[in-house]
Amino acid sequence: MHLSGLSLSGDFASCLAADFLVLEDLQLEDCAYDFRRLASRSLRKLFMDRCDSRHSANDVLAIAAPRLASLHINGYPPPVTAEGGMPSLVAASLTGPAGELGFLRSLHCTRSLNLTEFSMAALLGDEGHEGGFPVFYNLRTLVLVGCNVGVGCQVVRCFLRNAPALETLTLRHCVFFGGPRSKKRKARSGDKTPSAADRCSRPAYECRNLKSIEVEFCEGLPVDELVRALADIPKEVVQPIESSVQGGEWRKVRISFR
Repeated sequence: MHLSGLSLSGDFASCLAADFLVLEDLQLEDCAYDFRRLASRSLRKLFMDRCDSRHSANDVLAIAAPRLASLHINGYPPPVTAEGGMPSLVAASLTGPAGELGFLRSLHCTRSLNLTEFSMAALLGDEGHEGGFPVFYNLRTLVLVGCNVGVGCQVVRCFLRNAPALETLTLRHCVFFGGPRSKKRKARSGDKTPSAADRCSRPAYECRNLKSIEVEFCEGLPVDELVRALADIPKEVVQPIESSVQGGEWRKVRISFR
């Protein structure tokens, strides 16, 4: 089912759950919706692009679709939560606001993950969460676009430590320094209990299947923290490292591993 430019009432979500019992593919583009929960036992693919809540941009959208294999939520989405997890997920592509409530934790089964404009808080999640940073056992491909990867590149370190099957990592136009969180770390520097970010900064990476890393950043941007984070990868680098400048502004670096 492909719907574009429509206004969807709360009845749409009710009908989806009760009447479309074999629907596997739902695509919504430029739609305004009036529901806070989307549930389907049969849905395998959900695509939402430039869809807005008729209530508030901050309204939470709950998704209950245990068979979902492909998830794409883009274009200034609301915060999203998953009811019952997403154990069948294979590929996910999300834009920042969707992950503000710790939604990343629900994506731990996916093989391919594309995150755009995620904040450091959305990526690192709640430091006090019992499980810590989630382990992405199946993750093969990770793409971060315009994300804040934190002080000391904690986000990059966390994924390298907690994605043992990771094969390719791509960082495009990401922010390699922290915001308010860096001040918080300094204020707590005397604490003896390490935070989740501190635990993720340790170099014991498990990504022994890593094949390549591609980084695209503004020419002249200091990337010392990223270089230090990548230096701890337990793989031999294939020489030479590929590097090029595009349009005189963006530098692209590709690192291959044996």
